[in-house]
Amino acid sequence: MSILPMGCSVEPAGEVDVVQIEAVLQEYYEAFNCYDLDRLEAVFTEETW
Repeated sequence: MSILPMGCSVEPAGEVDVVQIEAVLQEYYEAFNCYDLDRLEAVFTEETW
């Protein structure tokens, strides 16, 4: 038996999931590296968390 965080599955991520995850991570990465506090706040206060 393994313990997984809520929302996690033992199934591998599908292609669509991988694309969506990469897009979100890229947006977070760009927000962190742009040093624009307004953009950073907008990205990290969205209800995608």
